[in-house]
Amino acid sequence: MQGVTEPVLDLAVNGGSQVPVLLDSGSDGLVIPIQDIGWQTLSFPVGLGFGSYSGGLDYFYLTFDMPVNFDGVETDTLPVDVAIFEWPTTFQGFLAGYADAILGTGPDSAGPGPDTIASLPGVYDEGVYINEAAGQVEFGANPDATPLYTLAGGPIPSQDVYVSIDGGPLHAVQADFDSGGVFGTIPSNLLTSSEIN
Repeated sequence: MQGVTEPVLDLAVNGGSQVPVLLDSGSDGLVIPIQDIGWQTLSFPVGLGFGSYSGGLDYFYLTFDMPVNFDGVETDTLPVDVAIFEWPTTFQGFLAGYADAILGTGPDSAGPGPDTIASLPGVYDEGVYINEAAGQVEFGANPDATPLYTLAGGPIPSQDVYVSIDGGPLHAVQADFDSGGVFGTIPSNLLTSSEIN
């Protein structure tokens, strides 16, 4: 974990060097700057366009089908958006220097990248397990324990989540489980005036 809230893993794209990548459950697809990919077997692009992340990063990209190496395990070719230029800042500036690129794992999110991880085993049907204590990320089911609760959908579950503030009554809220570097928010109507102060 970097900067308290940001899960970061290392991966290499198309035979390039390993780079730190933010694991973001609030987006979908791998988006990486052009200087962070390997050039050895670069093919022709299969797409192009403009993308953006909420919080202030826009970019122009080309999409390539390329292998991605996760900790020594290389995938078959996957669609990867390669950022050719970014504004008003760079990926590294946007990610506070903790990471160079973003790997979105949220199948219910609206993008902005291509569906890069759909072919990784277990991700869409079992999820991504971020084990902070061990410093590991595992694609698939939690290997360590039986979960206390399971929610369908991600990052936005298809059912309500119930929240209690300071031992108060439970309130049904719609939730968004986003690992992309935020501390979280709750609806202000759940707080009393003393809790706001």
